[in-house]
Amino acid sequence: MKHFFRFLAFPAFLLLLLLLILYGVKNSSSLTRSIPPNWPKLVMLDPQLPVPDLPVYTLHGEKISLKEVVKGWTLLNIWRVDCPPCQQEFPILNDLHKLYREKGFQVVGVNKGEPRETVKNFLMKKPVSFPIYLDLEENLSSALDIYLVPTSFLIRPDGNIFAEIFGVQEW
Repeated sequence: MKHFFRFLAFPAFLLLLLLLILYGVKNSSSLTRSIPPNWPKLVMLDPQLPVPDLPVYTLHGEKISLKEVVKGWTLLNIWRVDCPPCQQEFPILNDLHKLYREKGFQVVGVNKGEPRETVKNFLMKKPVSFPIYLDLEENLSSALDIYLVPTSFLIRPDGNIFAEIFGVQEW
């Protein structure tokens, strides 16, 4: 019986997370000002999109495929140092990652087009426990049609993106 409840705990968490996002989208007053008021804050993707097989870079300059980075349930967050809402969301994402990484859920941050040193300097002042990668040429941002940051994507273990989230969330 104990194993049955453990089996249900993580799917229940994901359902609760999705419901909180939907509730927050409906009732949030802390969304970024850069998002037009008539835009949806959460978009369920149908059909779902596979994670693009595009390169991202580590903070040490190593090139790696995004598909290698995304494992299991993932919240992929696209952000910039010069984005105050992104900075506001970072501690929230860090707490989310710490709380659920042992259960197979990870947060992955991808910086959109800023120089490596800019990102490293920012992370020295505001360290996080989740992995950060760089989209230096903005190939990923272009492939996912990212125009506003922060933008996040919920990704299933099969590598399919099933939801896109615009703006700061109170996870």
